[in-house]
Amino acid sequence: MTKIAIPESHIGIPAGAISQAYVRLRGAQQPDISVHHAHTDTARVTLTWGRILFTFFNTQAAQGVLEAFGAARQALAGLPDNLAPRDQQPYDGPAIGVDWTRRPPYAVTRREALTPDKRRTIRWVEVYMRPVTFQIVDLAAYRSAVEVLQLAHKTAAAVCLDGDQHRFDPTDASYRPTR
Repeated sequence: MTKIAIPESHIGIPAGAISQAYVRLRGAQQPDISVHHAHTDTARVTLTWGRILFTFFNTQAAQGVLEAFGAARQALAGLPDNLAPRDQQPYDGPAIGVDWTRRPPYAVTRREALTPDKRRTIRWVEVYMRPVTFQIVDLAAYRSAVEVLQLAHKTAAAVCLDGDQHRFDPTDASYRPTR
């Protein structure tokens, strides 16, 4: 076995990167929020949400993710209230971790497709925030996700240094996005 020296130019550069991942949200979501180094320039809020781990490094990022979900509200017509839970093993499906360092750009799209037997139309809403696209399949998932993200945003506003600038809830009717 021979050793190969890694040139300095490649140190710190990953050999691969995930450019897009899909997360399907179904039913009520259970969050766990932690705060690290509150009121310092290295403050961060971690949100463990099912098989998702979000780390918000500032309030701007938390507000932006919540804003993207808030924008999906108009597209929810036709989604079922709560789909029956699917049998799922604890390690069924991918786990994903995203470090949010700033407000993400986003897009919301209504989607639909026929079932393989062509007897029903399935509807869902996609919230695209590079590097992740959320597929919301029922209203319970949407409501729960918004509650989870509101809690993360409120927490970030309380502990991050930019909390005063980005403290307003983007799901509130009086909210106007900053340009």
